Amino acid sequence: MRDYGYVDMAFKIEKSINRNFIVSGTKDTAPTFYLLNFKLENGRNLLNIESLNNKFPTLTDAENSIKLIEQPPINVILLDKSRIDKIRQQKDITTMTSNDFKSYALKILELDSINASYSQTKYKLSYLYKESTGRIILSELVFNSLVKGNLFDSMLEKFAENPETKEIYIKMTECGK
Repeated sequence: MRDYGYVDMAFKIEKSINRNFIVSGTKDTAPTFYLLNFKLENGRNLLNIESLNNKFPTLTDAENSIKLIEQPPINVILLDKSRIDKIRQQKDITTMTSNDFKSYALKILELDSINASYSQTKYKLSYLYKESTGRIILSELVFNSLVKGNLFDSMLEKFAENPETKEIYIKMTECGK
């Protein structure tokens, strides 16, 4: 993570229980405890968003809440450096065709229908889930999804204004509302 400049706060692993890590972070000299719940699926590391949705005042409170996050979670996919390097070598998103975009939008819609049961849940990191999932889908369609936000937004705007893709773009952007 340090290679990419994403270290915001140092955590100390206090305890490990199955796939759950109870970590502590100190802010203003008072420790706060968080759960990090991971799972390995199809060679991918998945981070359960709900596991980060709450902070706990004590180690015991965090430990007691583990059973509450054992339900099927919404996950953020974590990639290793080799996979990131491969994605960077994929097709430029500015070359995406209308048919490519339709495939992308259909996969977003399919995933949204799978996750419909979570629509009532308010995840603090839901923006991260939507962003990372959309980019993973784009990379699975063999496009370099590791581009700056303005380039990604320009690609979306292009298809929002295209009469051939406008309708599916609208459906895609209404997902989860």
